[in-house]
Amino acid sequence: MAPSSADTGGGDNVIIVGIDFGTTYSGVAFTWSNKVERMEVITSWESELHSNADMEKVPTALAYGPQRALHWGYAIPFNLEQLRWFKLLLIDEDDLPDSVRNSSKVKEAREYLKKHAKTPVEVVGMYLRHIWNHSIQRVTETVSRNLVNFSKFHIIITLPAIWPAYAQGRMREATSHAGMLSDRIAGATELAFLSEPEAAALATLSDMEDRRDIKANDSFVVVDCGGGTADLISYDMVSVAPMRVKECVKGQGDLCGAVFVDEAFLDILKEKFEWKFKIPFECLDKKELRSSQSIPKIVLTSDDTKRTFDPVVKKIIGMVDEQVTAVREKKGKDPKRLGPRVTHIGDTIEVLQSRRSAPWTAICRGAVIYAATLRGLSPLSIEVKSRVARVSYSNCFNDYWKQEKHDVVDKSWNDDTQTWMAKSQMEWFLKIGDRINDGKKIRFSCARLFPTDITNINPCEAEIYSSSAPIPPKKFDVTTKQLCTVKWDSEIDITTLPTFTNQLGKVFYELLYDVEMTAVGGMPDFAVYHNGKRQGSKHVIIDYTTK
Repeated sequence: MAPSSADTGGGDNVIIVGIDFGTTYSGVAFTWSNKVERMEVITSWESELHSNADMEKVPTALAYGPQRALHWGYAIPFNLEQLRWFKLLLIDEDDLPDSVRNSSKVKEAREYLKKHAKTPVEVVGMYLRHIWNHSIQRVTETVSRNLVNFSKFHIIITLPAIWPAYAQGRMREATSHAGMLSDRIAGATELAFLSEPEAAALATLSDMEDRRDIKANDSFVVVDCGGGTADLISYDMVSVAPMRVKECVKGQGDLCGAVFVDEAFLDILKEKFEWKFKIPFECLDKKELRSSQSIPKIVLTSDDTKRTFDPVVKKIIGMVDEQVTAVREKKGKDPKRLGPRVTHIGDTIEVLQSRRSAPWTAICRGAVIYAATLRGLSPLSIEVKSRVARVSYSNCFNDYWKQEKHDVVDKSWNDDTQTWMAKSQMEWFLKIGDRINDGKKIRFSCARLFPTDITNINPCEAEIYSSSAPIPPKKFDVTTKQLCTVKWDSEIDITTLPTFTNQLGKVFYELLYDVEMTAVGGMPDFAVYHNGKRQGSKHVIIDYTTK
């Protein structure tokens, strides 16, 4: 028998889980509807070393042991070869910079997957399954089994803002592999994605709430320096109480996280090992140990350290300079504060950085704050009112030919409509730099003709394209990339559709439907509408496999 609402703490209970799936470390935070002012960060990891168990984050690492036993996080035995950096494998090789694509660590990760016949989505799913099961166990110990069983789950997973949108589709597939979206008594699990810099900003803002030195119209830059990426985002303070912000200028990001410092350090060690060196002290047997005159050493000079950090630090500082300049050009003044420890910016900008675990857990905590605010549950009054589009979005279609509007090279005859068309035209329903309100819905119409002698019209498809060009093109060109295909497995009696008759008297059934893009947390999502009704998610698939 199900417990009453009193047993579970009230009516529509929800448990909000924020997951920061990182390149090197991952973290999880959660809260629940009747105690939403209390946020918990998951710890108590399974570990080979007791000292690691209560860390706020866990290594993003997997390893196969004897009999194909799978180990993860801190619990990987020291003698096993580990799979790391596999988050970066969700991105197609062609979309990775040469420095990343050719990285020894990335190559090792690809070889590991090949050796064990796994895809990036599968290994991400395996890792998420472990971190999810551990997290739910800890949530249960905190809030009770009854509350977990009869509460809806709202999961927010953060992604780098610079990642292509197909990575979001792959992450959604991975969560399905992980069992995170399995059917539950309490109802369907809600899954959403949020950009990592926005999550970091929300956590930072929560720490700054009620400060008297923050005023409306202040601007500030948040710099999220992670394991794989560095992301920057700038905000204007719309109001202080309640705290409302809007994105000031288009954010920036690059693959220049801490893993590339590790890679540079490894390269320097390899250089030094090309020269004569003593065997490490621990490798000497007792006889050699007695005869050894000194402990073996590797000397790292200040130049070595500089070479290790400079490439990554210079990239980050360059992005900070560009972001500050963009804010200055738009606002006529410098931003008031900056998020990381950067010392060269000047006297007019204050640099702030929290201590202890706050910066390390900012992204998973910010994800929880976002979801709680979205549901109207958060005791905090922090809200991002609008964002700035980082890329342009469009559908590609054949338009009716107009001499004054179209290029003659695009002119093409359509046998079905018996008209001249302009092929491969772009209609940008969201352009780079446009303001986006959370939940903003943008629709475009689609039409398909079907011969009257067929009975099956499945599937219906609409291809979505993106462009990073400052001014998106009027027709398909090299700056345009296919983003995804919206596939609609329609359940429609074709004979109920309106008809179209061309000038030769040939009759077709005409299917009219709309594709809707919703911007949630800075990430695009899509839906299909027919006759004004939203089509069920089980009949709509967003396929990020591009041609």
